[in-house]
Amino acid sequence: IGYFIGSINPAYIFGKLKGIDIREVGTKNAGTTNLYHTFGAAYAVPTAIYDTLKGLLAMFIAWIWGANFTFMNFSGLFAIVGHIFPFYLKFKGGQGVASATGIMLFYLINYMFLINWVDFLFFLVFMLLLIGIFAYVTKTGEFLSILLLPIFGFYIYIQYPNEPYNPFLWIILLHIISIGFYNIISKKLIVIDDEGFKRHKWRVIARPFAVLFIIFHYYLVDVISVSIVGIVALAFILLDIIK
Repeated sequence: IGYFIGSINPAYIFGKLKGIDIREVGTKNAGTTNLYHTFGAAYAVPTAIYDTLKGLLAMFIAWIWGANFTFMNFSGLFAIVGHIFPFYLKFKGGQGVASATGIMLFYLINYMFLINWVDFLFFLVFMLLLIGIFAYVTKTGEFLSILLLPIFGFYIYIQYPNEPYNPFLWIILLHIISIGFYNIISKKLIVIDDEGFKRHKWRVIARPFAVLFIIFHYYLVDVISVSIVGIVALAFILLDIIK
């Protein structure tokens, strides 16, 4: 049932009513964004609402029919599968980000109000601040998922390690992050100049390893973790001064 609910694609249906296959125009994605740029908000808004809620609808049906916790969550995941691989469209649908986001928001509500809503609220404020900073710096939303969702997943790991929603949340996060990487690569949002890369190759390669600082901070005492950050920062500052 989750798969069939997910396979109902309003973007494709609205496109057909207009005599157009939404998968053949614009970004060729049967999703809300492409529908908005093609037909406007009047069609995009109801599409966004249904696509966001379809996973929750599948979970709700499973729940009222007495399904257990695991089965209920898998029903939501299969709604995402149905959105991406609808059988009547030769298994070529949308990316499932809206459906995944709807389920993720449901998990957020559970974490916030059923565990420790005060701490979680502070974390959400922090995340919103980061979203504003990264959106301003990158000028595109594609980078937000790959930059911020890993931080959110790590926060859940250290704060709520035994929550039964965790495995399903991490599947959702992994899916959204994967779509973010796919869009960045397919849209060529990152272009590395060959000459610039050769001159600064080691620095470009080293930057992603900054995530280790978060791990150091979690597993080491504060004095050691902050000292590591300070030493690395000082080393890079000295290198720039020497240059």
